[in-house]
Amino acid sequence: MTEMKNVSVLLDEETVEKIIHLQKKTGTFSRSSLLRDLIKRGLEMENEK
Repeated sequence: MTEMKNVSVLLDEETVEKIIHLQKKTGTFSRSSLLRDLIKRGLEMENEK
C-alpha cells in the first residue's frame, strides 16, 4: 500500500463552496477522498501536456 502523508492547504471561501457543491453532486461523502481524486487527475492532466 502507498504511504500517505498529510498536507494542509488554505482555500478561499468560493473554492470551499465549489468543493461542497461537487461533493453533493457526486455523492462523495469524504472531502479528503474527493480532493485526493481531483489532485491526482489534475497531476495526470499536467503530465499529459
